[in-house]
Amino acid sequence: MSKISTLLPFLDDEEIKDLVEKALKGDLNNMKLTMVYPFADQETMNMIVDHFIKEGQAKKIMTTVPFLEKAKINEIYELAHSKKIEGLREEMLMPFLGKNKIKELFKNMLDKNDFSSDDEDDDDEE
Repeated sequence: MSKISTLLPFLDDEEIKDLVEKALKGDLNNMKLTMVYPFADQETMNMIVDHFIKEGQAKKIMTTVPFLEKAKINEIYELAHSKKIEGLREEMLMPFLGKNKIKELFKNMLDKNDFSSDDEDDDDEE
């Protein structure tokens, strides 16, 4: 556990935002940004995910999702739906989507007849 992680619960929103800005610029070595997520406010979380979106980092985007508000999750869903970020798939967001978005996802799959599996071993269902 890093020294900074022990301080996180006691920092205010502005201090956490400053810490995140430095981490995103690469000024902090050996700090895992994920440890900040539970303590960051929505403005800071949006800044983090916007940075990952700009960089096209699908895996890092997905690490932020449990800490985001619905509007930002829906924005990420739209990026996944339009395939603007490689490796970001709509299905990955299902636990965090509202009922309407899940219905939209299902309708899109029906319309495209897209029920294929990413797993090649699923052929025994035919």
